[in-house]
Amino acid sequence: RRSSDLLQLGPKPGEIGSSIISGHYDDQYGQPAVFFNLKYVQKGADIIIHMVDGSDRQFVVDFVGEMDAYGNNIDAITRQTEYPSLT
Repeated sequence: RRSSDLLQLGPKPGEIGSSIISGHYDDQYGQPAVFFNLKYVQKGADIIIHMVDGSDRQFVVDFVGEMDAYGNNIDAITRQTEYPSLT
């Protein structure tokens, strides 16, 4: 799928529901990418998403976990919420 198609699959950060953001840990050369420091995020940390329109959306980490390579626990991260959440 094109990345523009993926933007239409769920709520944007700050909208009601669970927003999912994907990215890479490193690039094809092993250089750090957008999620390189994700391993250091702990419960209680603030996450600020800078939106294209210049506004910010703030979230507080309430759970830290990993998804296995086969997506066996996909339901845990794609759950829908009745409030703005970030996965």
